[in-house]
Amino acid sequence: MAREKHQDGWVVLSGKRVKKWIGHWMPYRADGTRSHTTLVLGEKASMKKWEAEDKLRAHIATETKKLLKYPEGEPTFQWFWERAYLPSRTWGPAMRETLTGMFAIHVLPVFGAVKLSDLNKLALQQHLNKLAESCSRSLVGKVLTQYRAILEEAVEQELIAKNPARKLAMPPNCTDASHGSERAGDVARHAVRHVAIGPRLPDREWQADFPSQF
Repeated sequence: MAREKHQDGWVVLSGKRVKKWIGHWMPYRADGTRSHTTLVLGEKASMKKWEAEDKLRAHIATETKKLLKYPEGEPTFQWFWERAYLPSRTWGPAMRETLTGMFAIHVLPVFGAVKLSDLNKLALQQHLNKLAESCSRSLVGKVLTQYRAILEEAVEQELIAKNPARKLAMPPNCTDASHGSERAGDVARHAVRHVAIGPRLPDREWQADFPSQF
């Protein structure tokens, strides 16, 4: 999945006499707001553009770590999702509500308390397969996409060595939207259902069988 716009920043040339590479990015503050920030990376005469881009990415990674106050011990999936990943997204209100509701019902009851370093491809794939038995292809696809993006971000933050979701596959038994109109609105209803009745029992029953995977 491509990173959100401006998450890696961008580089431009500036200056009349001496050309310099200027890095731009939109960092998050501790209160969750964003601002436009610049950094002089070096002179064009002694630095290629790709070198300037690498330097900017390294600087952003360092500054991001300063903003995150990691808990004692290894962070859990839920901590990283709520405290690090979500604040860095630039989704609109509708997408944010849909995904947070979806994760509250289908993902966090299963993986929320699991340490990032304990997540593995087998457990994640089994969860996707389980979701595919009762959820639409659209919902399962969104969960798959977010698994890859969340854990790739954890790799970039050097919290895990590799992304266990990188080679996850879409379950073959997903319900296609064309097979039933009752599936068409299931994603949009997740946030409302979560507020009204809380997590559904089937997910908690599935969770009871899960710890043996770790």
